[in-house]
Amino acid sequence: MDFFERMEKVFNYIEDNLEEDIDISSLAGFLGINADTFKRTFVLIYGIPISEYIKKRKLSVCVKDLKKMSVLDVAIKYGYNTTNGFSLAFKNFHGFSPSEYKTGMKLNAFLPFSRKTSNEKFVNYSIEKFNKLILYGEKVCCQIKDIKPIAETLWKKFLDSKTSYNKRIGVVEYLNDQKANYWACSDMFFDGAEKIELKEGEYLVFNISLKANIKNFSDNVWKNISKSIKRNLGDFDIEIYEKDCVKLCYKFS
Repeated sequence: MDFFERMEKVFNYIEDNLEEDIDISSLAGFLGINADTFKRTFVLIYGIPISEYIKKRKLSVCVKDLKKMSVLDVAIKYGYNTTNGFSLAFKNFHGFSPSEYKTGMKLNAFLPFSRKTSNEKFVNYSIEKFNKLILYGEKVCCQIKDIKPIAETLWKKFLDSKTSYNKRIGVVEYLNDQKANYWACSDMFFDGAEKIELKEGEYLVFNISLKANIKNFSDNVWKNISKSIKRNLGDFDIEIYEKDCVKLCYKFS
């Protein structure tokens, strides 16, 4: 087993124990080296002290508990001795105190590392509650891996038809782990449209550039970002196209 395979075990162990007091010596044991050597090696390769990495991962995932636990209880759960210490660390990381947090506020997530860690470690997101959506559109059933070209073709047809709409919305409706329906939708009825109803619920929301590769970003959300904040995603995604950006919305299960 090479170094990076062993580091994968280190990162997995950290993710499984974010609510515990993680012992650096135990992490060093995965590589068969002492704690001091491990600390120097980690900062040399990953550009951040291991203690800082663990701290940022804890501050990324603790948000999920603020809606159901007191600030004191959340602080204790993630290893802080005082509410003040936790609140200061939280504010430095997210930009506001835990007591100020409300659904819909922009949050930071420091993504978990792996052997394929990219240079983009921080992302911004919000958790928002949506009311029931009733949309009208055309759909194509396809393999999930083929959504990008299918979506491009369907949107070209949609736009060429000069359909009236206030909002242009794409929906990926997952049928299983291989197949999905891709919908090109409007919030207004048009000839030949099918109706799709999306139930109310909480969504993980990102605003990204229209020039971004939505498929690659979405893959990263499913593989990394949802894991980073310890939430499972649901059975469909929504793309809301706006003037300068696209709002990507992932429903929580």
